[in-house]
Amino acid sequence: MRRIAFLFLAAISLACAATAATRPRYGGTLRITLQSAPNTLDLPANSAPADYWDAARVLSLLADNLVTLDAQNRAHPALAIAWQSEATAKHWQFTMRHGVKFHDGSMASAGAIAQILGALHSDWNVHASGDSLAIDLDTSVPSLLAELALPRNLILKRNASGLPIGTGAFRVAEWQPGKLLKLAANEESWSGRPFLDAVEIEFGKSLRDQAIALELGKTDVTEAATQAAGSNASPRIRTSLPVELMALVFSANSKAQESRLREALALSIDRKPIQSVLLKGAGEPAGSVLPNWMTGYSSVFSTQADVHRAKVVLAESRQPSLTLSYDPRDPQAQLIAERRSARSPGSTDRRAYCAERARSRHHRAGFVVGSGRFPFGARGAAECRSGHIYSGSCPPPRIAAAGPPE
Repeated sequence: MRRIAFLFLAAISLACAATAATRPRYGGTLRITLQSAPNTLDLPANSAPADYWDAARVLSLLADNLVTLDAQNRAHPALAIAWQSEATAKHWQFTMRHGVKFHDGSMASAGAIAQILGALHSDWNVHASGDSLAIDLDTSVPSLLAELALPRNLILKRNASGLPIGTGAFRVAEWQPGKLLKLAANEESWSGRPFLDAVEIEFGKSLRDQAIALELGKTDVTEAATQAAGSNASPRIRTSLPVELMALVFSANSKAQESRLREALALSIDRKPIQSVLLKGAGEPAGSVLPNWMTGYSSVFSTQADVHRAKVVLAESRQPSLTLSYDPRDPQAQLIAERRSARSPGSTDRRAYCAERARSRHHRAGFVVGSGRFPFGARGAAECRSGHIYSGSCPPPRIAAAGPPE
């Protein structure tokens, strides 16, 4: 998986909380370098999940939600300090935190927050009275608290220049689209002043440039290539959970008889060595497009390889051979393709720039060799005519293809 990084949000949290071993001190600037080069401080609507979550992490430093969720999905107060709903879960009442200010000095009153939420959700009836905020819904939504904790429901407004203004621990001090973002501590943060004085994020830097900057002491937090993370060469490298999926996928025009072919392919893949060796232990083997921890049905979708059974099923599918294509720009896709070709019955390798002749449509999934925390959605993606292996995010910026010869 390409996106292995020391998450900068985790780094900032280290500077914002004391521990028994080390008591942090106020002051200092945390310097971060990233490969991505966003041109806006908005949540991107149509982009790779990795880019979406990069933006979400930045915005979470600038703004707050009404509530937050812990690891057990239990709601905790943020801008809202109390809430209740009717039995139907159609009417929700929130008590807002008093005295909170936006970065521009204006009050984050219940009325101001209601206006922001109402603009985000035209199908919600959001209104305020005093410190109370009410949300009336047409249908029952028992999971409203979880919805309100999502990045898309951060309480943000914009200044005349379009920069985000929130209530978070940091405010925007300087923004150079695609190049540099400087954040300054919010002295009046309702959750307390952060220990850091500032955060500087430099964008558009290659992994090589990041490594050089780190060695020269010009940055504090960088991303690292998978190979570096797997080598354990430095205790400074930590592995994050990337928003990424690697899967064999068939296009929507696959024929019904190809179901046996899909079964044969799934049986022919030994996912565990791919995960432990080629992916350096990143991700997890999975038998469907969802990671095992999410579905709850991991026992139904086996991830065990059975080459003998695969040969039998392949013969029944009447598909004499397979051509495996991959994007040569993705070295991990190439390694996985070569391993599958060497160990799988009746398959050959073929390099192809499938993205150049791809089109957008819904897909069918064959198997997943590994996945990050977030699954691949079924909203549609660029696909080659025969089917393919995805190596990347959704929609994938790079494609590796697998399927019957064209």
